[in-house]
Amino acid sequence: MKSKSLSFVLLVGFLGSAAANQKENPDESAIRKNLAAYLTAYGQQDAAALAALWSEDGHFLSPTTGKSIIGRKGIEEEYRALFKEEPKATLTVDGVTLRFLTKDVAVEEGVAHVTAPDAAATSDTYQAIHVKKGGRWFIDSVRETAAANDPEESTPSQPAPAEKSPVPELEKLVWMIGDWVDSGDGSSVSHSCSWGMGKCFLRKDFSVEVKGLIEMEGIEVIGWDPAEKLFRSWIFDSGGGFGSATWTQSEDGWIKKITGTTREGKKVYAEHTLHLLNENTYQFEAHGREADGVLLPNIPLTEVVRVTEESQEK
Repeated sequence: MKSKSLSFVLLVGFLGSAAANQKENPDESAIRKNLAAYLTAYGQQDAAALAALWSEDGHFLSPTTGKSIIGRKGIEEEYRALFKEEPKATLTVDGVTLRFLTKDVAVEEGVAHVTAPDAAATSDTYQAIHVKKGGRWFIDSVRETAAANDPEESTPSQPAPAEKSPVPELEKLVWMIGDWVDSGDGSSVSHSCSWGMGKCFLRKDFSVEVKGLIEMEGIEVIGWDPAEKLFRSWIFDSGGGFGSATWTQSEDGWIKKITGTTREGKKVYAEHTLHLLNENTYQFEAHGREADGVLLPNIPLTEVVRVTEESQEK
């Protein structure tokens, strides 16, 4: 049986690498302190203490099981089930890195190896998003994929091929997977795109930061409509607004036509255009924006860049 414990122990990974950094900023130290607390709580099998390290609406989605867990309560329940099923599971990690997308968003990546007396050992690569809210750092989301050296997924002589989506049309949008940022004039928009729900959809978590403060967060779920033969997405934001969009491929990118409703009940509409420049860069603009029939200013052309080691060094 494949161990479930990886899903909630992988976040301790940065402990080893952070200790080696002689020049740590306060945020790095705060994240490391949280991870130390995580390791202690896991060793004590304290589900409540572990869940408290997550943001209130923290999200974990396992591509292995397709199970989606949202919120501290659900995460705490999952911890309790984990400790009941695998009370003696152990964890080791390697290849761990930490980078900051913005002052309030950090990404941890690495490989976690889990062993348990009654389960086969597993190795998974993971990405954990840490967010700063109210002056404190929390775990906000985690995603994982089976590592190539997982004995259940591959053999040393023949690595397992990458799992494809059951929805082949989504291959047209896999370029979006990863972390992206657009910043300027004291504000920034960042988003992280990943597979979701058995690779039948793409999930994009986004946040808008103005002068160091998170003004809005939200999620967008993107899927293929087999009846209408087009891409659709569903959008929800922390301001209470929601909407949907249709995607149409253009000569150099995509056009999104969005309709939605604000928390106040206003009907909104906009067209977003994405011009793909290369695998790591695209240009974004918004026009035709309306709220209850009143025209709003266009959002001029801006450049959105994939977060890579090279971009972090600039």
